[in-house]
Order: sequence, then C-alpha cells, then structure tokens
Amino acid sequence: MQRADGQQPFFDNKRILDSKNKAISERHKEFTTIITFYECNEALLSMFIADKEIMNREGKPIKSANRKLEAYVRYRPNEKEISDFVSLCDEFWSELSDFFPELREYKHQVDPDSSKFRNRQGGSLFFRPTALLALVKTFVVLKNKRNCTFKDAFALISNFPLTLDSDMWKYILWNPAKGTMITTNSAIVKTLLLYCIDNKMIDKKESESLIKALQDARQIDRETVEKEFLDQFVMKSGDS
Repeated sequence: MQRADGQQPFFDNKRILDSKNKAISERHKEFTTIITFYECNEALLSMFIADKEIMNREGKPIKSANRKLEAYVRYRPNEKEISDFVSLCDEFWSELSDFFPELREYKHQVDPDSSKFRNRQGGSLFFRPTALLALVKTFVVLKNKRNCTFKDAFALISNFPLTLDSDMWKYILWNPAKGTMITTNSAIVKTLLLYCIDNKMIDKKESESLIKALQDARQIDRETVEKEFLDQFVMKSGDS
C-alpha cells in the first residue's frame, strides 16, 4: 500500500519520525514514529475492507479480520480503491487533528515541537505510540459499532482524561514513580474505554479480562476495581 499521508498537512515538516523503533523519546519533536503511523493506517484499512468479500487461495471467503487484511495487502488494489483509502485516511487524520486541542496546536506550529505534549510528566496519550494506536483502534470500533462519524467517536472519547498522569492511566499506561510508559498494558486501553462508554460493546469474556487486568495493573481487589476505579469513569445514562 502507498503511504496515506499524501497532502495531509498534519504530517508535513518532519512530524513523523523515520525510525526502526516504535518507541519515541522526549528528545524527539515529531508526533509519532513511521511504524506507529503505518499501524494506525492499517487499523483504518481493516475498517475500509470490513465489508469487502476477500477470497483465500482456495477461492473461499475469508471470515477473520486479520486474515482478510493479510490477504488484501498481498496484492496492489486497483487505483480507485487506493484513492478511496487515501481519502479515508486523509479524512480521519484531518478531523482528528482538528478536534483535539493538543493536536490542533501541534499541527499549527511552524517548527514542530512535541515537548509540551510528551515529557517526563507524561503528557498526551496521542503523543505516545502505544496509546495512539490503541486510541485509533478504539475510534474504529466505535465507528463500526455505533455506525457513527469519526467526529462522533472523537466526541465520545473526549469525555475521558487523555493525559497520562490522570488517575485513569496511572499504572496502566504510566508509571508515576519512574516517569515512564508502561507498554505491556496497551490492550487494556481500548477495552477500558469501550466498557466505560457502554459495557454492552464488549462481551463477558472481555469484561472479565479487563477487570482482572486492572486488578493486576493497579494491585487492587475486584470490588475496588468495580466500585471505586471504574465508577469514576463509566458514562452515565444520557452522557453517551
């Protein structure tokens, strides 16, 4: 697949770090890494092809989303599909960078400097590769399950704290004692946000896994997870 930045102004002027590593340190001024950018667009591509019938080598339709993606990227699509996907990516990144204040501010900087948004105090989830990818995957799920626009999905997520030093992300994504990211809990992010918006968007197995993961990450018992931690963030009826 060709790169999906095209004429997207959010990625002009060295805002993507061309690195072999996925992580990005505070000394770098870029928004994110090329690897994370690719993975985010891959999540968008999975959504783009969700309703397409893609065949395996035996000529049978592929059911698994991951296998559909693997099969789709083996061959170059026709020019219209490429153009449509680039348009989808452009729409997503344009609307995302206009919606959230920290991204809007960064986009309009003449000399990109992410230090305000990625630093030893934590900063914004959007400026950490692990969290950014989890957020993009969450937006994709919300758009699919709620049949809503990207802007609607962004609005839902904007109800939650999106800075790493907030209580929602301490010991899940952020170690406050060390001032470092915790990258092993990235799978919790999407499930936690979906649960807090509407727990019907995840199944019982996912819900149980989330509660267990939160117990382990925060070193608290199940009752504390459910009645104290989650209760702070679960959206009340009418909020969503």
